Amino acid sequence: MKTFPEIRNKVSTSQYSKNEEFLISLKKSDENTFGHIFETFYEKLLAFTIGYTRDKAIAEDIVQQSFIKLWEKRKDLADDTMIDAYLFTLCRNKFIDKYRKERKIVLLTDELYLESALESENESDEKTAYKKQLLHKAITKLPEKCKEVFLLKQKENLRNKEIAAYLKISEKTVEDHISRAMRLLRKELLIFLIFMFL
Repeated sequence: MKTFPEIRNKVSTSQYSKNEEFLISLKKSDENTFGHIFETFYEKLLAFTIGYTRDKAIAEDIVQQSFIKLWEKRKDLADDTMIDAYLFTLCRNKFIDKYRKERKIVLLTDELYLESALESENESDEKTAYKKQLLHKAITKLPEKCKEVFLLKQKENLRNKEIAAYLKISEKTVEDHISRAMRLLRKELLIFLIFMFL
């Protein structure tokens, strides 16, 4: 099994300074700092984790859980913690734990992921309404064509073949737009959901 990047030995003085600023703000529960850390390292962590899992969906789940763990442990982080190295280590360890405990892993589809994230039994109408508002805002940020295909699929319940005929595009293009929409929505909603559920 490959080893994760030895970031601590390669990082520059300026990077140490920026890391220290991030760490101080993160330990103070600054949500903007957490959001910036998420945007900075998500793609790198995903590529790294896919190298282990060979499965993007599983890798996305591991990376998301690693960010949640970072938020949970933010106040306990040592003063010399390198955030990027810490996240890479979390991803590696979560991969090891997942495959040590489970021979078969059943993941939610993208659609069920959003449904489970936005709906919960015994939850107040106000909180449910707020979650749906977050989803609506996330959808408005999608690229125009991507958003159009997603809404035809989710709101109008059209099949991929019907969407393709209506928009005069191939079914493969429809699938690509839907896949991209779900990927962007997962990323957009993750940060908000962390703060709501922890």
